[in-house]
Amino acid sequence: MSSSTTKRTAKRRAPKACERCRIRKVRCDIVHRDDQCTNCALDEVECIDTLSRRQAKENRTTKDKPKMRKVQPARSSLQELEDNTIIWDSLAAGPELVSPPSTAVNFSPDANCPAVLGAVQNPPHIEDHFPDFTLGLLKDGDLENHTGIPSPATSLEKPIAPGNVGASQIGDLVLPSFIAPINSERCIQHWEFLHAQGAFNILDEKLRNVILTSYVHYVHPQLPVVDIHEILQALATNGRDYKISLLLLQAMLLSGCSFVEMEYIRAAGFESRMALKKELADRVRLLYDFDSEVDRLTLVQALILMTCWQEKGDEVKHLRHWIGIAYNISVFIGLNKDPAVSSLSPRRKHLWKRVWWSCYIRDRMLALGLRHPPIIPEEDCESPDLVLDDFDIRPATSDVLSAFNHCGLLHDLDQQHRLAEVCIAQQQLCHNISKILRTRFQTIVPKLGCTSTRTLVSAPKISRTNSSPVQTCAFELTAWFRDLPDQLKYRSPSSLQFAPEQHLLMFHCALLNLFYYALVCILHRPWPPPIARALPASELCSQRTSRHAANAIISILRDLQFQEMIHLLPTSGITCLLQAAVTHLCDAATSLNSLRDRSRYQLETCLEYLDSLMEVHIYSHCAKSFLVSAAAKLYQDPKFNRAIEVSTETQPCQRWESFHCSPSKLPSPYDLFLLQDSSHSIACEPATDIGIKEEMNAEAATQDDLLDVFDYSLLDLSPDLFFNLGPGDFDHVLSN
Repeated sequence: MSSSTTKRTAKRRAPKACERCRIRKVRCDIVHRDDQCTNCALDEVECIDTLSRRQAKENRTTKDKPKMRKVQPARSSLQELEDNTIIWDSLAAGPELVSPPSTAVNFSPDANCPAVLGAVQNPPHIEDHFPDFTLGLLKDGDLENHTGIPSPATSLEKPIAPGNVGASQIGDLVLPSFIAPINSERCIQHWEFLHAQGAFNILDEKLRNVILTSYVHYVHPQLPVVDIHEILQALATNGRDYKISLLLLQAMLLSGCSFVEMEYIRAAGFESRMALKKELADRVRLLYDFDSEVDRLTLVQALILMTCWQEKGDEVKHLRHWIGIAYNISVFIGLNKDPAVSSLSPRRKHLWKRVWWSCYIRDRMLALGLRHPPIIPEEDCESPDLVLDDFDIRPATSDVLSAFNHCGLLHDLDQQHRLAEVCIAQQQLCHNISKILRTRFQTIVPKLGCTSTRTLVSAPKISRTNSSPVQTCAFELTAWFRDLPDQLKYRSPSSLQFAPEQHLLMFHCALLNLFYYALVCILHRPWPPPIARALPASELCSQRTSRHAANAIISILRDLQFQEMIHLLPTSGITCLLQAAVTHLCDAATSLNSLRDRSRYQLETCLEYLDSLMEVHIYSHCAKSFLVSAAAKLYQDPKFNRAIEVSTETQPCQRWESFHCSPSKLPSPYDLFLLQDSSHSIACEPATDIGIKEEMNAEAATQDDLLDVFDYSLLDLSPDLFFNLGPGDFDHVLSN
């Protein structure tokens, strides 16, 4: 009886198994089928017929032979687990025994069984817990990791051992040595398509280093989502110490290319900056869509940087789409929690806090630009606010300084310290955005039922600027500005505060103050507007506050233009510029000629600044179209419409010929923005001002005539906007 049982068991052993069935330790019938086994056919995957282990053993040399676990009868689960632990220890020790698990898997039909896949086998009991139909649900990304034992880390958290230095490979393609291995099964299966589409292409070293230098100068201080020292070290040493995710690198290049001089872009073979942006954006989208990255923290970092580009305003994968995914993944891995209670290393804890608050800052910026409610609720922010210790302030290594010799910020610790203070102040200012948007705007869906376009919009609430909620927000904004360190309060001209070598600090302080004044404009701009009603004295005071904030924005932009830095404005700068322009357009309805001429002059200035940004940001085209169309309606001047046709190749500071206001009648720019006492730079005049009554009477006297000229609600981008813009273009106008 015992003899017959033994023989029957031996017959059930398949003489041959495909590679996939061998890994999963399931029975394979490849021997009875010509093309693929039943398991692979049902799962609709490629069936790889390899040599049997006995044949493969004969073909291997003794030197290359990996130590493989032999099949022994009656082994317990504990013994299996011990064997697997020993194998993973050998993988971490070095490449002498087996190839590291980061080595790319070659799916060519003539390939032998990879060493790692043959060396690491799953315990027999795993098949009982994970049947065949659940294999596709496993999200680890690599074929061999179905044992429940974590794979060796390939992120930047730990240095790469010297023995593991080498080029990464995917299919037949060898990637640069500084690129971390791609372990995604889906990406490996479709590597030929991705290669044909250019997803694995990396910019040449010269342009890449220039873009990353710009990233360090202009992106990282605003969104410190990466460990910049380790990433630059990986590139400078060609992967000797660290490796970087390909998806994250492409996303960094995409976000940093807006600040590079055109000479480098043309030298690399690109016709324009937009062509470079589009190519980089396509690479990032392909890598993301094909799951090239399985580390969730890296995904959050890349998704935040992906919000810097949107080709069309009405795309299904909107800017909020990416930030929404980043938020969901962040909550899924606990990024919003206090990392102090975790077992992470101190540097890793600081990185987690920076990534979470960068996601929060970006969400608030997009909410301000798109006038949508923020995605991240305040109650989900359980992580403490940023502090200086969370920033990796230290000099770069000699390797990095040699490779990025034009990046002065890497060895300027004082500017690193001050820029960290700017980021902390920006994060604290973002706490006010939700309240301001909730106080001044309401969310409506005018095209409910339409699914071919976005229908959610925000419309201004019919509320007085002297109401209690508005006054509460104004008090909190004033408190933030009062507590802002003096060295971060922008004063005009900037030469009074910043040394020539502090141009980066001056630039980021200017952005911080632009952000603040834009919020003041939004909060204090009266609604309903003066064209529809006579403003009481208290609201006229609020209107003056918004007007002074708009003057402050234009004065700061004028300083940046004088410093030849206006073209370096990010998209959030366009949002601030538009808030100033819309505020000045409100004064176009007044009958006071001096105020009307001043608003027209300031609008002319805003259009000049948009001209400087035409080549950098696609949003500036839509912003210009909006402002010119609005001005043509308000000023009843058809010459404004022809301003749209002016070539963007003209000098950025060239005056528009369609404007005929005399600058001699206008006050000096510095008379409009006096910041001798910064804490009172936009304080409103007393309600008993002698000119308030005249303005109230003048506004009321002209409202009947102007109602037929222009729908004033258009200044706040109501859903009935009828300017000559394509579907979704207003997302470009105010996108952040």
